[in-house]
Amino acid sequence: MLKIYSTPQCMSCQELKSWLKSKNLEFEEIDMTKIPPKKQANLHITSVPTIEIDGKRISVRELKERYGKTGDKRGGN
Repeated sequence: MLKIYSTPQCMSCQELKSWLKSKNLEFEEIDMTKIPPKKQANLHITSVPTIEIDGKRISVRELKERYGKTGDKRGGN
């Protein structure tokens, strides 16, 4: 499962979500502003967007390399 930790005011988050939608990739969005501060601290998320796939955090670059233009897992740009 692909998860995106974001905030409403984060422009990079908005761009990432638009890119994911353009690739027809399903994702769960977690709005960090709706998570209590103590729970946020336990998540160890220091910036948004934070991307998690099957429990592993990856960068936007890694995500785009993995799914590329086609939305499949072969990679490419």
